[in-house]
Amino acid sequence: MSPGQLLFGLPPAPTSVGANGGAPFYSRPVLKELSTLLGASRELPAGTRYGFGGGLVTGRRTRLAVIPAGFSNSILLPRDGQLANVQGQNVPIVAVSLEHAVLDITDVPSACDGSRVVLLSRDPAHGLTLDEVAHRQDRMPVEVLISLSGRCTYRYLEADSDCTRSMSEFDGQKL
Repeated sequence: MSPGQLLFGLPPAPTSVGANGGAPFYSRPVLKELSTLLGASRELPAGTRYGFGGGLVTGRRTRLAVIPAGFSNSILLPRDGQLANVQGQNVPIVAVSLEHAVLDITDVPSACDGSRVVLLSRDPAHGLTLDEVAHRQDRMPVEVLISLSGRCTYRYLEADSDCTRSMSEFDGQKL
């Protein structure tokens, strides 16, 4: 049993919720969304090499953008099939390095430097859910959650107010 999983909306035990007849746990999950912003974007002609050591090649004219989230500080893995949501559209994450990831934003013409990117969302209309991310990465949902590191700066939004506090406002404590 893991009561800490309730903080993220996961049942504390496999039989505690759902079809197995267990009673539901009525908790309000702490994590609602994981998002960042697009960094530098570039348009590359077909046949251009990119990525670590030039190991990837564009198959068409492609717009790529970088985000400041890699496998050392986020839920991302250097694995094919991952997606992010940019302006309401899922886009492929084509490369993941230690500190950054590269997204193919070709099919989102309005995306630009500074556009919001959702990596994880409780609302499927705004991005991939925890279960979807875990499935694409062949991991359990709790494994995805524990991969979030303290190296990131997190903003905590209070549900019932417009108050936004950044991590630095908590005296440097990592939660």
